[in-house]
Order: sequence, then structure tokens, then C-alpha cells
Amino acid sequence: MKHLKFMLRSVMAGALSIGLGSHALAQVRPDLAYTDEDEIYTGSEFVSNTGMGALQDRQVMVYDLSDGTSELGWDYAAQGKKGTLLLNEGNPAYDPDVVLAEYESDYALAVFINQNNYVQWESYYWDGNEFQLHRSCILGTQPTCGSPNVDVNAAGMVAITWHQSTEIWEGWELDFDNPAIVTTEKNRLALRGGMSFVVSDIYGAYGYVDGSGNDIEGKGCACSEEAGPSISGAINCLGDQVSPAIDRPLNSYEEDELYEFNKWPDVSISQFHDEGTRVTFSYVNGHYLVDDVTADIHTTTGTVYQPHMWYSGAYTGLITTPLKGQPRIASRKNNDYPNDIEIVTATGSCNNWKINNWGIFNDDQRLDVTLVNPEYTTRYSTSPVVTYRGGSEGYDGDYTIVWATEVEFCLDENYGSDVLGRSYKNGDIIAGGTVYSYINKGNFHGDGLEGDQLIPSVAGRLTDEGVDYMFFESLEDINMVLYKHSDVVAGSGHVRVAPDPNVNTTKGGSTGRTFDAADNFSSYPNPFTDKVNFAFTLAKGEKGDRMIITDIKGIQVKSFDLSSYKEGAHTLEWEPGEIAAGIYLVRYSTSQGIKTLEITTTD
Repeated sequence: MKHLKFMLRSVMAGALSIGLGSHALAQVRPDLAYTDEDEIYTGSEFVSNTGMGALQDRQVMVYDLSDGTSELGWDYAAQGKKGTLLLNEGNPAYDPDVVLAEYESDYALAVFINQNNYVQWESYYWDGNEFQLHRSCILGTQPTCGSPNVDVNAAGMVAITWHQSTEIWEGWELDFDNPAIVTTEKNRLALRGGMSFVVSDIYGAYGYVDGSGNDIEGKGCACSEEAGPSISGAINCLGDQVSPAIDRPLNSYEEDELYEFNKWPDVSISQFHDEGTRVTFSYVNGHYLVDDVTADIHTTTGTVYQPHMWYSGAYTGLITTPLKGQPRIASRKNNDYPNDIEIVTATGSCNNWKINNWGIFNDDQRLDVTLVNPEYTTRYSTSPVVTYRGGSEGYDGDYTIVWATEVEFCLDENYGSDVLGRSYKNGDIIAGGTVYSYINKGNFHGDGLEGDQLIPSVAGRLTDEGVDYMFFESLEDINMVLYKHSDVVAGSGHVRVAPDPNVNTTKGGSTGRTFDAADNFSSYPNPFTDKVNFAFTLAKGEKGDRMIITDIKGIQVKSFDLSSYKEGAHTLEWEPGEIAAGIYLVRYSTSQGIKTLEITTTD
């Protein structure tokens, strides 16, 4: 799954501290002693896009460099194999994405924009030591392609999407009798003029991860006669127009609309289904509108999705969502619910940045949007990505959202960026996951670690457990692409911490720190009626941090400052007063790690 491009206004190195503000209690303190990140790229080139695929214990990654090239990297840790190669034989390649799946052998399928502004895909097979180019071909009906993305399922079926976008200069003269316009002396001149309109449509193509495809109606869509059918559209060999065909009026007297456009698509594919494997496109649908008073032209946009069957060619109309912004989408790995998806977007302006989530669970569309970063809307937040978790958790509907956020912003000061993550199910925070997990080693709490971490990508659906992550790190003149795998549930503890095999790090467990949190933090009685006691022990050199109590939706109910507590055993009593009966989550944090447990109060 590929990130949304991070529009970095400035990159400044340095050890920075977070401005905590009034919502600081959702913060997670870092553990400086542990990190499990690895590098796939180190150099002077800046990175603006990343993409990732994961299959069990194997990872593939793509990233584009500021010199105009893109690289494919891989890590087959169990085989001790790691390496990189240049996409497009070292020719220009922009905005790449990649997937990994087993299809007789392991295949990685990368998509990117080539030097001629067409979509190009390249399929690579694993020969036991490295990836070798297997097939390559071009998609797109005109050289105006952008935003390519690809998804794959466990059967090796792939779906690719992109937009074809141009700008046209149009002059207009709005009729004074247009009932949508109230003519005044002030706007009379505005009724005539010219401007550039974006004309953009969404396209799609289908096939398999090895680059093969179906022979649609005997058309023989192949890059060469020897190779046989290749990835193609279901109607057009070079790709189908997926978004609805639009009559784009310049002067509509019945409506106040001018051009309509569709841009920035993403795509997801369900598991193989006997009654038809689902492919879902999600993209931004926009309209140019004429102001009914001033006659000024402006745009309005919304996030839409468009489901249909793989390779069917029968494209349905778009469906609106309550979201706005460029989407990233994931499909659930559950054959009983092939329509289930999760979409994330980023919107906002200074001091009001939002990471939003909406989706379909068990075939039911949620009515409300989930705000992923309620405590951090005052931070510049961007580049959200989403993946269903590996194994049974993802099958049940658990998913992880990751995004980049600034330490400081909207200020004339130095600032840095970190990567955060949280986990959800049907729009609700997973039990025990009420904190914000740092995916990277970070610029926070004055830990002395430098650099900016941004542009995340994630993959998890085809793994047995957990999620794989990658992101870009910039530090002065050194740029790196880092990656990792973690079974820790984002939102329950630091994903950047290497899990301790002796500690439960799965859903509802601890954070993966190397102390037995079950022994040094507990509550009694549980359930309780009037009051509850929390018992904890601080080891030698360990410092207390905070204890935060929230309801099941993550709304803070009470917090305790533990910074004054010293080595030894302690007991803290809480008498909540009038609170609703039910389950509450308690996050206990020290300099050594974090433990989250559930308590229950009864009437």
C-alpha cells in the first residue's frame, strides 16, 4: 500500500520536543534502548513516494529518488537475502507502488509513471537469490497519466488504477438570463473570462502478479506475441475508463456546474470469490461551480468509491462517502464479506488537521466518520495509509492506520515529523489501543534523536500476524528509507520497539518491553463499585510517568502524574464518583514501558 505524498514545507534536523498542549496525556513516552528498524536505502537523494508489499516474512519496497529514478528493494530475512535494483532499467520512473504475492513463485509487481508519462508495470520473479525482471508493459490511453496504485490478493489477482489528467483553457460568457446568477454591476465583468480547467478521469486494469492477463474477447492484449495475454482493461487493452463518462458543459443554464473531474485514485481487491472478486476504486470527485452571487468560479470536492467485479467491464456509478481528501483504501481478507473496505483521508488547515476514517464492516456502511487523531488536530498531519492486520485479526476486521505528523507547526520555529499509528475495528479503537504509537524512533521528549520521519507505507493483509511498515527519514545531508515488521498492535505500545518473545504483545497485551508488566501493575477489586486500587512497583532506576483512564472509545476520564514516585511498591486509590457503568481502559507508563489493562465498574 502506497502513501499519500507528503508536501514537506521544510526539513530541519535537530533534537526537538513535542509541544504537549492540553491533550498531552495521550502521548507515549519512547524507549530509547530498543529499535528494530532496518535500512533499504541510504544516500543524498530525497524521497517523495514510497510503496510496500509483504508476504509472511518477506518484504518488498519501492521509492522514488529526487534524481528521477525509482528503486525496488527486498528483504527475505529467513533466507538472508537483501538487495535493490532500479526500476525501468534506470530510466525515469516516478510515483511507484508495489505488491508481493505467491503465484507459483514469489512475484513482485511494481507500477510507476515512466519517462513518457504513461503507466508502466514491471513483474519480477524471485529466483532464490534476488528478483529478476519477468515482464513489463505500458498502460494508458494518452501521455497524461498520474497517481498509479496497485493491489493484490492471496490468489495473485491484481488491480491497477491511475488517472489521466489534462488542463484546458476555456473562455466563457455566462448568460445574463442564467437564473443561477444574480447580475449586479459588481459582478458584470466577472461573467466573462477564461481559465484553466482540469479534465481528469480514472482508469483501471487487471491481471495477475506475474503480469499475465485474460484474453478479453479474443483481443489478445499482450506486450508481445510470445508472452500471451497481459495485464489489461476488461474493455480496452490499455486500460478502461472506470469513472463515469461525463458531459462537461461550459455554460449550463439549468445547473451552475461547469467541468467535473476525478483524480488521485487508489484501488483494493478482495479475496478470490466464487461469485466474483470485488475491486473497489476510491478517488476524489470534484466540480467547478459558479458562485450564484459573485459569478466567481470555485471547486468543491468529495471522496467517492466505486465497486465492481474483477475483469467484468461493467462499471457502476460512483458512490459518495462522508470523507473529503485524497483516499487510501484497503480490502478485508474475509471471503464472507468481499465488500468490506476501509478508507482514510487527510484534511485540514493550520491548527485543524484531521486524519479521517470511514468504511464498510460486515456489509454495513458506517454512518459516521472516525477522527483518528482527536488529540493532535493542532499538528500538521498528512500521508495516512491503512491496512488490515495479518492473520486472524485482519480476517476479523482489525486494521491499522499510520500517518505522518509534525512536532511543531504553524510557528516560525524549527519543527520535525514523526510517524504515528493506531488500530481500529469498524471505526472503534481496539481494546487496549488507546494510545498513539510511534512507528519510528522519533523526535520527541528530548530523546536526542534527530531527523524527520515521514511518507509511511504499510502492508499486512497477506502476513500471518502484525503489520509491515516503511517510511522515509531525512537527517541533514543523509536520507534513508527504513522498514520493519511488528506484531505489536499500533495503539497499544511502541511499534518501533522490538517485541520481547517472553511478553504478550498481541491485542490487549503489553507493549513489547522486556519487563513483565503483569507483575508490576495491577488493579483490585475488579470489577469494582465505588473505588478501585492500582498497585505498581518501580524497579531500580525506573521512573514513573503517567496513568491515564479512558472509556472504551478513548475519551479521557482521569489521569495521574506518576513522575514523583520513586523506586519501590506503591498503591494509588481512585474513587471516580458518578461515571457510567462499563469497561474502562487504564494505561500505565514508566520510563521502562507501558501496560494497558481493562477495569469494569458496576452500578
